[in-house]
Amino acid sequence: MAAGGLPGYAGHSVALKSDGSVWTWGYGKSGQLGLGAAASTAAPTKVLGLPLIAAISAGGDDTYAVGRDGTLWAWG
Repeated sequence: MAAGGLPGYAGHSVALKSDGSVWTWGYGKSGQLGLGAAASTAAPTKVLGLPLIAAISAGGDDTYAVGRDGTLWAWG
């Protein structure tokens, strides 16, 4: 799990499941949820288009992932 956010704004959360999938929810107005739209959601939603992921991190209004194949992914 990782959490990000900026002072004065709601934050966002990211979860990495054991199957290598990434799920996000929370404030998403800067695209930090990786769902293809600058929108917020309270429901955990799977981020599509990623390979199997090994690690995640969240910043102020961005999110990062490292694929099991060594690729780096960032959005927001």
